[in-house]
Amino acid sequence: MDKRDRAAARRRPARTAGFTVVETAVTLMIFTVVVVMAAPAFTYMIGKNGAMAAESEFVNALNFARSEAMRSGKQVAVRPGAFGSAAAFAQGWTIFVDTNADLQQQLTEATLRTESPFAGGVVFSSQAAIGFTPRGYVAGGAAQSYKICSSSAAGSATGFIVQVLPGGVIDVQEGSGASSTSCP
Repeated sequence: MDKRDRAAARRRPARTAGFTVVETAVTLMIFTVVVVMAAPAFTYMIGKNGAMAAESEFVNALNFARSEAMRSGKQVAVRPGAFGSAAAFAQGWTIFVDTNADLQQQLTEATLRTESPFAGGVVFSSQAAIGFTPRGYVAGGAAQSYKICSSSAAGSATGFIVQVLPGGVIDVQEGSGASSTSCP
């Protein structure tokens, strides 16, 4: 390196890589604003997905109970909670062979399936047990309706209504802003 190269190297400022403090601060402020704006929508989405999962599991349980009643030729019921508890459907449910047709599980009545509790504030509007006759009809002949919501997705169009018609047909309606499907 000759004298000219050394002098030129001394006059040029050293080149550094990275961001300045101002650039970093502005980036963090923008990121914070975006996160604060997105948090409510993300919470709503998680709640909505929880209610949707509960609705799907509940409909699957009702379909299983109905098909098992027709297959076995015995009444099969779905009740909230585990055997011996007075729980809500959000705490799970039990599907059992209801030999005495009282919708209450006795020690001698076989458990077919159980469902674990749901996390995330899932709420069922009705806690009424439901039974299916050997022909697949609703025991007692009356339609049953269950509204399934998530407390973390409150507002209109967040619930599901699961309606079991007297003939055993299961109908699901998703919230569409109508007061009948909006959740508290």
